[in-house]
Amino acid sequence: MRSPGLLKIGSWKTNALLPTRERDLQAHLRICTSCPAIAESNLALHSTRMIRPAEGFAARFQVRLIENRKTARTRQFIGTLILILAGLAFLYWLANPVIQAAMRSPAEWITNRGRIFAFYTHFYTNV
Repeated sequence: MRSPGLLKIGSWKTNALLPTRERDLQAHLRICTSCPAIAESNLALHSTRMIRPAEGFAARFQVRLIENRKTARTRQFIGTLILILAGLAFLYWLANPVIQAAMRSPAEWITNRGRIFAFYTHFYTNV
């Protein structure tokens, strides 16, 4: 279970806690078994000196970010194209028997479909 003191430890270093909350946190740190270690590591992390990144790091990072975005955009386009083509192939596979029947004899296909439509219309109106 997550300790309620964990929510306050993050704002403890920045002095964002009200005095009453500060007292509550101190009391909790005396009682809890896991929060004092977390608070100690949090204080150690915040007390370290920040170092400057290497020269040109931001420019290299931005170039790499742009390249990654282009690659992702290309992959997304190819994936979408494959999905569309697969969908069209599946629709063609489903519709192929109907299309071939209609091409062989359009008049017969229309009359058969008309009879089927009439059957279902009659069936549903008499239910």
